[in-house]
Amino acid sequence: MTILPLTVLLVGVGTVSVIVDRRLQARKRAAAIMSETAAPAAQAESTTSNEKASWRRGITNWYPSFMRKQPADLPQRFRTWANNAIDDAAVKEWLNALSDEGIEAFTKHLQVFCADMGFELSWLVTQQPESNPELAQTTQGIVLHYCRACQQAASAQDDFELHKKLQAFEQNPTSKKHQAFAEKLFAKVIEAGLVAGSISDYFGASPKERSRLMVEAIHKAAATNREAFNRAVGETLRDNAAASTATTSAGASQAQQPAASTAA
Repeated sequence: MTILPLTVLLVGVGTVSVIVDRRLQARKRAAAIMSETAAPAAQAESTTSNEKASWRRGITNWYPSFMRKQPADLPQRFRTWANNAIDDAAVKEWLNALSDEGIEAFTKHLQVFCADMGFELSWLVTQQPESNPELAQTTQGIVLHYCRACQQAASAQDDFELHKKLQAFEQNPTSKKHQAFAEKLFAKVIEAGLVAGSISDYFGASPKERSRLMVEAIHKAAATNREAFNRAVGETLRDNAAASTATTSAGASQAQQPAASTAA
């Protein structure tokens, strides 16, 4: 009677041991599979990171190397070349109006653009194109289109600025900052006779109605006489710039006075 329970106990312990051993072996196999799967992924991620870092270093090193290869007097050569090669009077006038610093900065942008397109600006402007006149004509057309696009963008800056100002005002007409610009421009178009009425007529309305009427008047002035409206915009922007400069100068002067007193 004693042997039977002991036998059952031994069988039970053996069964449990087998089950536990099987589970441990299964976990080991799963861990091995996970390790084998993760290793290529980690290696691939490491390779990708190395490739990205190499690409960034290549870009960082390319630009200084590229700029060093260009003639030091390339901006002056480009200006001379442009005066002879460009027939568009507006583009030529814009390029000639650029300061030495301006033409240098523009030439650097143009150099990078040309390099992205597959050729060097210095090749075009240093009389080397004589060896391949057809290719020179193609590259010249590309450069002229780029210059024309930049000139048109520069001449439209007031329009861009006005558009952004009007959008900001229309989205938040109660803002004092935006409303101040609209009121100044509105006064300019009234003064220029681009819309009927007087300033007092508009300022007699409620703030909300006044904002709506000013926006309508500004849009009407733009549609009535675009040239005169652009002049009004330019004057408003210049007035704002002058006021901002004066405020900055006054602030700097006030900041210097305590410093001077302390030094004394």
